[in-house]
Amino acid sequence: MGNYRRNHNRRGLRKNLFSFLYRQVTLSFSRLLLYLENLPPFASEFALDLAAKLSAKVFALYILDENRIKKRMREENKEREKVKEEMEEFAWQKLYEIEDLAGKKEVKIHLLLLEGKVSQILREVMESYEIGLLILSRDSQLNISRFLEQNREKGVLVL
Repeated sequence: MGNYRRNHNRRGLRKNLFSFLYRQVTLSFSRLLLYLENLPPFASEFALDLAAKLSAKVFALYILDENRIKKRMREENKEREKVKEEMEEFAWQKLYEIEDLAGKKEVKIHLLLLEGKVSQILREVMESYEIGLLILSRDSQLNISRFLEQNREKGVLVL
């Protein structure tokens, strides 16, 4: 009889622990940040499917990187405002594409277009919107290893 109780209690403990961990994961990943720079279509699909399964809100972010603006100004010999306008147009196109996809999957999504240093903006957005998981492309211009080192407490998924 003693073994039965011990095993029964262990099963109950495991079940409670699993329930607790599931709630924690669900709570901590209730807000996902999807950084759209160089994000392949399969990654967008995966992120939105994950959000649907977790009933999470998605914050789709496109950053107009200050360094890229300057680089394009030099390369194309254009005024800052013209380069910025072209980049904004491209960014909104990407944001609207992901919004359409989210609508089809019935996922709540917020669109963000910001300008500045990528690592700084990612950090600020994760903090201010209480993001549990950042999803980004391995082909991103961001120095991923350095970013991970500086943001150990946050979840980051590189696809």
